[in-house]
Amino acid sequence: MTFPNSMVDRITPATLPADVERLNAMNRTDYNGAKFEVAEPWWDSTVEASLATDNPLDFLDIPAFAGADLRDSKASTDLYLRFVREIRDNGAMKTLETIV
Repeated sequence: MTFPNSMVDRITPATLPADVERLNAMNRTDYNGAKFEVAEPWWDSTVEASLATDNPLDFLDIPAFAGADLRDSKASTDLYLRFVREIRDNGAMKTLETIV
């Protein structure tokens, strides 16, 4: 039984960037396949103002994350512990520079 390669192009639609975004969001993975957690699905102008300042430490006082219950999320706990270790080993400023 033969199957011409050109038939696949007619059967399978092209994968669009919007498809990739939708699938990544649905599977909670980024372009590299790494898993991620969504703590807060919304964004606030207060958060935006905090991130727009010249002081790199201002983002630590973001009210949007204050109400997020991250204790039940293994991924967020692992990420938190990773940053704690990096701050301990490399210092706060060096760690923050890698994030920002």
